[in-house]
Amino acid sequence: MSKTPMPGKAASRSPASRVKTGLLTAALLLLVVLVGLAVLAFLKPSGPEDRVTALLNEVREGREVREPSWFMALIYKMRGRRSLLSRWTLEIETDLVKLGAEAVPTLLAALKDPMADIRGVAAGALGRIGDPQALPALVAVLKDETEYVREAAARALGELGDPQAVPALLAALKDEEDVREAAARALGALGDPQAIHDLVAALDDKAERVRMAAAGALGRIGDPQAVPALVAALEDEADGVRLLSASALGDLGDPQAIPALVAALEDEAEIVRWAAGLALDRIGDPQAIPALVAALKNEKEYVREAAAVALGDIGNPQALPALVAALKDEAESVRAAAAWALSGLGDPQAVPALLAASKDEAEDVREQAAESLGDLGDPQALPALVAALDDKAEDVRAAAARALGALGDPQALPALTAALKDEAERVREAAATALGALGDPQAGDALIAAIDDNKKEDSVRAAAAFALGLLKRPEGVPALDEALRDKDDWAAFAAATGLALIDTPQAREALRGGVDEVRSADVRRFSTRALETSAVTAMIEELRGSDDDLHYFAVRALYYLNDPSALAALDKARTSDRPDVRLGARAAARRIRRLAVRRPAQSRRAGKAGRDIGIGS
Repeated sequence: MSKTPMPGKAASRSPASRVKTGLLTAALLLLVVLVGLAVLAFLKPSGPEDRVTALLNEVREGREVREPSWFMALIYKMRGRRSLLSRWTLEIETDLVKLGAEAVPTLLAALKDPMADIRGVAAGALGRIGDPQALPALVAVLKDETEYVREAAARALGELGDPQAVPALLAALKDEEDVREAAARALGALGDPQAIHDLVAALDDKAERVRMAAAGALGRIGDPQAVPALVAALEDEADGVRLLSASALGDLGDPQAIPALVAALEDEAEIVRWAAGLALDRIGDPQAIPALVAALKNEKEYVREAAAVALGDIGNPQALPALVAALKDEAESVRAAAAWALSGLGDPQAVPALLAASKDEAEDVREQAAESLGDLGDPQALPALVAALDDKAEDVRAAAARALGALGDPQALPALTAALKDEAERVREAAATALGALGDPQAGDALIAAIDDNKKEDSVRAAAAFALGLLKRPEGVPALDEALRDKDDWAAFAAATGLALIDTPQAREALRGGVDEVRSADVRRFSTRALETSAVTAMIEELRGSDDDLHYFAVRALYYLNDPSALAALDKARTSDRPDVRLGARAAARRIRRLAVRRPAQSRRAGKAGRDIGIGS
């Protein structure tokens, strides 16, 4: 008799059914394993050749799988790239560069790929990797059928840095516009004087971008043979060409250019007038002073302003009477420029005139007068600067705080501590940095409180972090340890610097333990270097590396720290592709040199303990 299955229990399956189920389960497991292996193979190529091929295939297949950061896109534009490639391929090229020498053989082979975009990316990556074995192949690519690829090859040869590429690049100056521009830039990067003749000819190119590239290249090569042609280019119809020609003449430093540069102070474009003034500063020849003094009486306001700025940059005391007189110019902009310029002369005879200017009706003039009084470092300015902390204009109050820090008089401590509670963020920031500059340990508690009280004001937190580091206050370590994890990269960078400056076992342990929690990879790298060396040395090393956001952080911080050992790195940073880095480096180097000359004793203290940190908002 058959048994009836009990309720709630399944009937027994036949042997055939169990076999089928087992086979199906095994097949599914095998499929899962194969899919997993395929995914692993795709995500993690086995060797360098596979990784390069996978990246190049992203270009081949046109898969826009990655969204580049705004910064990478900006760098792409600043490097003069106008290729047919989509923005995402710059990210791919960057990933190829990270593979380094391992990627070179596959990239060399990719220069012969049927697809132009592949050849272009390969050329760009080879240039940035900088392996000399790529030279012959890149020279050959200058004859590629696609203009974009030839442009990429020209750019790459400039980055490679081998002067053997010069003849091929000279020939490329006769190619299409984008290639001519890239070739001119590359020749400037190589710095070989044999390119001068052809680059001078390129100053007459029909394309404005090529003329601009040629002017910049002649400045980088630095041969005085180019002076007459660059002087002539100051009359070019394009503002950009005149701007780069003026800048190039400053790079060359030849006094023959002074009359033309003084004339360029009357250029219709403000940016050209600014470049001409900077060029006169870089030439630094007293021959320019009479012409500039005369220009202080020009009927045009902007010419008088540019002349005052140039005289301040040159810094020769001969200009003192003329600049003091310019403090009474009818134009506010000229008075402000004169107040700024007087600090460049380093002559204490300017102090009485600047004290009077600190009460000018115009806010900009009062602000510049306060800054200059701090730079000159005369103790008689103390009462006026303390009073200026109550000025109705926040920019003037901030300038007064910075000046009191530069003055270095401990009598300013109570007023600066009170300024940490000012309603304006930039005033609190300036007060924090000034307290660090004073070097008085009594400021420590107020600075720790400033970190806690300004949770949303990253600039104030950063300034207080620098100041605590300069004061070497160990009780500030917990606050700095917390700030190291700040969502703002600048505040985290400042906290890392502060901990490195304090340099006690507790501070080093906090920095070592917090590195992995820092949001920015750049700041993590800096923190690791600071642990291995010192904060200033780590900043100098960063400036020697490839351009990134940390360059701006470094030049801004070195302005705070005022360490003369950083001058060579700052001078190099003045040629950066990034305007904010160039200007920051110039400001930092200028301040360090001024303090070293005018207040050698205090500057030595500042170089050792970072007494004068200024502010770089």
